[in-house]
Amino acid sequence: MRFPMRKRLITALALLLAVLAACAAAHAAEASLTVDGKTFTCDGSATEIDLGDVALPNTGEAYSALAAFLRSMPALAKVDMFATEIPQARVEALAAEFPQIRFGWTIVIPCKNKNNPARNKHLLRTDATAFSTCHNITATSHDEHVWEMLKYCPDLMALDLGHNNTIRDISFLNYVPKLRVLIFSFNRKSRGDEGPPLDTTPLGTLKDLEYLEICKSNIADISPLANCTKLVDLNIGTNHISDITPLYGLKSLRRVFLCGCNSYGGRPFPEEEVAKLREQIPDCDVNNETVNLGGTWRQTSHYTTLATMFSYQSKEPQAYIPFDDVPHDGD
Repeated sequence: MRFPMRKRLITALALLLAVLAACAAAHAAEASLTVDGKTFTCDGSATEIDLGDVALPNTGEAYSALAAFLRSMPALAKVDMFATEIPQARVEALAAEFPQIRFGWTIVIPCKNKNNPARNKHLLRTDATAFSTCHNITATSHDEHVWEMLKYCPDLMALDLGHNNTIRDISFLNYVPKLRVLIFSFNRKSRGDEGPPLDTTPLGTLKDLEYLEICKSNIADISPLANCTKLVDLNIGTNHISDITPLYGLKSLRRVFLCGCNSYGGRPFPEEEVAKLREQIPDCDVNNETVNLGGTWRQTSHYTTLATMFSYQSKEPQAYIPFDDVPHDGD
């Protein structure tokens, strides 16, 4: 009778050891990150994690801890850390070390705003569908290199960088091919401050673009717009454009403001050229009298939609809203 008892004891001990080993393995497989007294713990084999309300301070110690935490989880493919306001240098360092991970970031865009020092930054979420700096004519600007951060915003569909004054390179538009709305007006302070004309080639990659406002932005060449066949609203006033024939094939256009598009003096474009444009797109309202954003440019349902989309008059989150009278394939 003693042997069956011994056998049961051995079996029970084996089971206990197996349970303890399993617990130890589970504990060993956990990964954790502690920052400012908050600890985030997850399965070390996870492929996606959300750090929730864990916000990293901008210190080397905090980001070293984050990097060690991420290294301990080789299967990670997606990490959301929206509670952290992360500067550009930290973004670039994480992207370089962990190219296999798609991060969800809240990126800090510093703002040099002497007129309103308290408003010294913008926050750009990488999952944003709309973003505006909400600048006006009195605002100062940013280091133009910050717009490289748009390469981490693949879902962006509406962008307002008007009144930023210093932007002389728009190659960052190559990162946001889904754009349907682009406001880029008043990106030169005054006549004589323009420098070389803007290279507009990247505009041609925005084949879904519907609304484009680029008045007073030192533009001479609009030939890339020939690719933007879905354009509905276009404002190119107060620039250095001499050839508007690239617009002839844009049959979706319903409004074009072009007064002063060939000079900074606000002079109407030659009427014989305007007449040819009207012949090519007879359903389009071609305005050759109103300079820049005056007249009826902002008196449309589309602008009302933009004001809501970009939260011009509120503190609501910015989010893309389609124009209700423009058809969209697949929407």
